[in-house]
Amino acid sequence: VEAERYLHKAVSGYFSPLTLHEEEVWHDYGLALWHVGRGIEAVQNFNNAIITNPAFPKGYNNLACALVMLAVSTQPPNHQALQEGLQAMEQAVTMSPGTPLYWRNAAALLALAGDRQAAAGAWERLRQLDPATAA
Repeated sequence: VEAERYLHKAVSGYFSPLTLHEEEVWHDYGLALWHVGRGIEAVQNFNNAIITNPAFPKGYNNLACALVMLAVSTQPPNHQALQEGLQAMEQAVTMSPGTPLYWRNAAALLALAGDRQAAAGAWERLRQLDPATAA
């Protein structure tokens, strides 16, 4: 809750652009919101991070995770949010193909979406990048 308060101040203009990139503030506020159960607001802040810096793979990665988790937590699943989340994940791995975390998340999200073949492909890519983690 304390982190959320400080990050809210940061995204409201109480920070110096010389100390932290704005997309990082939006992103971190989104993470704080996610961890206190405010998923829709988290998605909005991840989107703000990407709007601020469209070349921000970390923002796409966490946007993807949030969207897919929110999509599959409803009955019936929210197919639009699911597709948007998978597109964001594709953006993250395209922008930063050497980041094992993004491939691990892609494998998990694709499995949640029911695409076992694509999930296996993402896991294989993770195994190539980081055999110890994928073991």
